[in-house]
Amino acid sequence: MLKTLAKTIDLVAAFDASPNPYMLLDRDLRFAGMNQAYLDVTLRRREELIGVHVMDVFGAAPQGPSHDASQRLETSFKKVLETGEADHLTLLHYPIRTRSPHGEAVFDDRYWSCTHTPIKNDHDEVTHILQHTSDVTELVKARTSDEAPRDALEQMLGGGVFRRAMEVEADNQRLEAERRQLSDVLLNAPGFVAVLNGPDHVIQF
Repeated sequence: MLKTLAKTIDLVAAFDASPNPYMLLDRDLRFAGMNQAYLDVTLRRREELIGVHVMDVFGAAPQGPSHDASQRLETSFKKVLETGEADHLTLLHYPIRTRSPHGEAVFDDRYWSCTHTPIKNDHDEVTHILQHTSDVTELVKARTSDEAPRDALEQMLGGGVFRRAMEVEADNQRLEAERRQLSDVLLNAPGFVAVLNGPDHVIQF
């Protein structure tokens, strides 16, 4: 069915026409493609992004994304490459470059929900990462505003789904921090250390 659709639909044009921002990274985390919505929201041109490392463009910056936000983003990309599974950042505080009413380049404080999906070849190897972002700035502002009507706020939060998703991500961040700490301890152990997994004793570390 997908092959039939590919013959009748210009998938590149459909990708570019989507109102949602999408961008595609290769395994080196360099831009391989993006749609027009992504260019519009980031105020960038396609030719200045293609082939450039994503963190060279959207890394930490004065008045812009913090080091922590940039690190979370890069960690999510690397997790997709390592696991071959999609990774989600429920809430990412990540200011982006925009223009003031006077036409000056400034950073606009934004919050995003990001999904990073692996694109694989016929050998089940990850070749690219597709990023889909949703601007949830207004949702976050409503959630933290005392002026937001409670009923409307609960509706926006989907009956607590958004809150639970944030709690899950917080747990994932805690587990990742503990994993890194354990890895550091093992790497600096004074003796020989190996971690084996399963009845076949597969070396995991």
